[in-house]
Amino acid sequence: MASTLSSNGLSERRKTTLQAIKSYDDWKIEEILAWRSEKCTHEILPKSLNQPTMSNTLYKAYFSGIMPFFRDFKLQINDIIEDEKENKIVIWAQSTAVTDLGPYANEYMLVLYFNESGEKVDRFLEFVDSASSRESMVALMKYIAEKQAEKEE
Repeated sequence: MASTLSSNGLSERRKTTLQAIKSYDDWKIEEILAWRSEKCTHEILPKSLNQPTMSNTLYKAYFSGIMPFFRDFKLQINDIIEDEKENKIVIWAQSTAVTDLGPYANEYMLVLYFNESGEKVDRFLEFVDSASSRESMVALMKYIAEKQAEKEE
């Protein structure tokens, strides 16, 4: 895979990665999906969390359902490692937000696998802090289910 650099010296992979990071800061589902290829899959790991691999359609349904319950979501990047040969980027990141249940924080290792041009992501691996995720997301998902049940009454 030949390296393609833009006029500002960034590879297409790096530009797409920065777009992905910004999309989560902007907190709009269409922007979050914009940098993904049509065949993109999203996996929340480790596998012990028993999360299914999601297509764009499934990820949109899942993420759109939880987005309203997070406010002031911020993604802080600690490091970005680009692997030109394997056409992927690894990001070490942390996030903070506010939920109806209180503060939210998580730590991630994100692996983005790119299409040949580097302009779209074909596969997204999201390794989360499993201890933090089990505690906070289980409580939040229960809260969301209760709120949805209230709406249906």
